[in-house]
Amino acid sequence: MGLTSDGGAALRSECEKANAAHAQIFIAVHVNGGGGRGLAGYYYTGDSSSALYAQALLGSVSASMGMTVRQVSPRSNLFVLDPANNHAPIRVLLELGDNVRDRELLTSTQGQNKLAAALAKAVNENRPSNFR
Repeated sequence: MGLTSDGGAALRSECEKANAAHAQIFIAVHVNGGGGRGLAGYYYTGDSSSALYAQALLGSVSASMGMTVRQVSPRSNLFVLDPANNHAPIRVLLELGDNVRDRELLTSTQGQNKLAAALAKAVNENRPSNFR
């Protein structure tokens, strides 16, 4: 979706596109806005499949990037994870790095490519066998 401070429109658009594509796995990738270095993952409260997937993704990305996992936790107040807005069976929001302390990594082409490769590898290694 790109960089935006208009959360409402961007978040609605993310969900609409995922729903139209009948996405089986939805991963929102955000940059932590000054709340701590490292990786964090969120899933909808009570969604055990997404919780397990978030843990696996963060473990894989952490190993590839050399970043620590701060937390994997449930949230019921995040628009993109709410099953009323997003119909994918697995819904995860990842906070990757801190926009102040990890800025060099997150804004460099090399860092972005490394992060993209780590995410792609994590998704491929952790895709449920019954998903296309």
